[in-house]
Amino acid sequence: MQYLFPPNPSLVALQPPAFVKLEEKDKVDASEVSQALQRCSNSSAPGPDHVPYGVWKAIHTVNHRVIPKLINRLLSWSILLPSVKDSLGILLPKPAKGDYNAFASYRVIGLMQTFLKIAERIINQRRLNLPSSTAATR
Repeated sequence: MQYLFPPNPSLVALQPPAFVKLEEKDKVDASEVSQALQRCSNSSAPGPDHVPYGVWKAIHTVNHRVIPKLINRLLSWSILLPSVKDSLGILLPKPAKGDYNAFASYRVIGLMQTFLKIAERIINQRRLNLPSSTAATR
C-alpha cells in the first residue's frame, strides 16, 4: 500500500502518475464493496457531485464488478483527480450558544463525494485488518 502514501507529497504534482499493476491480493473485490455499502445510509447527504449512496447501491446490485473496478483503477494510478477530492463545507450552529456572531458557535461538516467515501471505508477497513506491528509503523 506504499502507493497510497508517496514519500514526498510535494513531488506528486510534478511527476506524472505511475501505473502500478495491483496484485490479486491487493485488488478490491465485490464483497468489500458490499460491506462498505451496507454501512452507508441512504439518508446521508451527498457531496458536490449530488450522487447519493442509493445510486451506488443500485449500480452494485445490477453489476457487482463496476465499483471494484473503479476503485482498483484509482489505486493502480496512485492518484485522485482534483474533481474527486471536491467537498462542501456546511456551517451548522451549535445549540444553546449565546453569541452566533462568533465562529466558535458553529461547527463545520464536510460533505465528500459518496464514491470517495465508499473507497475510503474500504481502505480504512484494510488498514484496521493489518497486523499491529505493520499498522504501528504507518
